[in-house]
Amino acid sequence: HNLKIDYSLNLQIKNFILYHKLNNTFKIDDL
Repeated sequence: HNLKIDYSLNLQIKNFILYHKLNNTFKIDDL
């Protein structure tokens, strides 16, 4: 159970970082 939680949390963190990298690169936050 804990492993599943850690895994999904890990995915969320990776998505969060990826999203902000895209934001910083393409200035998506200007939309």
